[in-house]
Amino acid sequence: MAKSNVKRVRLSMVFTKKSGNDLIGCATPVAQGILAYPAAFPAPAVDGPTLEAQISAYGIAYNAFAGDGGKKALAEEKQAGTCPERNAA
Repeated sequence: MAKSNVKRVRLSMVFTKKSGNDLIGCATPVAQGILAYPAAFPAPAVDGPTLEAQISAYGIAYNAFAGDGGKKALAEEKQAGTCPERNAA
């Protein structure tokens, strides 16, 4: 059986221990790389503009949560009735 020269990619789970701002700082260059080098990423799972939009949305949500510990978001969620198990409390 012939050996292939395919390099294995090892997934790093270090991002799970990062804060929201650190995660945004790591994700932003990934999106920029996808946009800057389309030849290197001919068919990405998520296109660059979508990834940038999701990173931006995450940043807005994280900063809103970090500002008051999520109290405002939970109050809005309870008022809207979108989370029944929290409404029971």
